[in-house]
Amino acid sequence: MDQHLQQVQEAAFAVVHPNTDSCTRNAASRFLEEWTASEAAWQGFYALLQSTSLDVSLRLLCLQLLQAKIRREVGY
Repeated sequence: MDQHLQQVQEAAFAVVHPNTDSCTRNAASRFLEEWTASEAAWQGFYALLQSTSLDVSLRLLCLQLLQAKIRREVGY
């Protein structure tokens, strides 16, 4: 997994982990929102969701972010 996807995975973990402080969670959420809006996110979602090592809660968050991206950009 490349370094950028590692950052995405770490941000996703910070968002879903219950012990993350609010400042870190907010920064991670902003990072994920910006990344999701990028063109690179399409390939990134594909790579993350193909990963066998991705935690179930992180996989669910990726699916939710992908759904939001599809609704925003494709109109479904």
